[in-house]
Amino acid sequence: MQRGAIGVLFAQSQDRLVLSAVVLALALASTEPSSAVEDAAPPTISSQEVAGCGVAPGRVAIGFDKDLDEEAIQIAKGSDPLNDKVLTCLAEASVRSDMLVLFEDAALETRYRDIYWPMVQQRQHDMAVRWLTEHDLIKGLPQPAEGRPLDDYARAVESHCGIGLGTMLKAQGTDVVTLDPAAMTDPAIGGRVECVMHVVAAATPPGAVMLGFTGNGVGGPAEPLER
Repeated sequence: MQRGAIGVLFAQSQDRLVLSAVVLALALASTEPSSAVEDAAPPTISSQEVAGCGVAPGRVAIGFDKDLDEEAIQIAKGSDPLNDKVLTCLAEASVRSDMLVLFEDAALETRYRDIYWPMVQQRQHDMAVRWLTEHDLIKGLPQPAEGRPLDDYARAVESHCGIGLGTMLKAQGTDVVTLDPAAMTDPAIGGRVECVMHVVAAATPPGAVMLGFTGNGVGGPAEPLER
């Protein structure tokens, strides 16, 4: 699978932000040969780019985050305020790359995610629609229906991708469906995971349904990264 955008589902827990699930790893719909995309180094965000958005260099740490198990940018607390223009600049840089931006300040994290998350949802939606169109899977695309159980939508997604009903997806609440890891390793099913991921990402409006993996929740706010 080609490397793509990563969406993160945020939730509130006991008055603090936690990362509750890493929810989408979409394959990029590219006109380039897949090998060229897979071999290319993923885009990153430099400390200079973060500073260019208006963040004081002393507040920026770029390093490995053990909770996310990947490189991330952490913005420390500081006296200089970060307005919506700065947060939008950071969100745009994050969406263009594979690096997440995290804030030690919970209030800033809340403001940032309200800007960042719709960008991610729209990008994933657009990529998914393009991929489904190119693979002749856009016709008859299932959509979640208001007032209908989410489980009905999950079964429709499985059917659209040629998967046995009830073998891969499980509805969680009203807006989250999870992938069964056991089904993903089944040779008869696993090859259709990419279809499932794109169909869910193409739900309207963007972000109407979140996709997660059973047991993939991660812990609370990351510890400060070493500078």
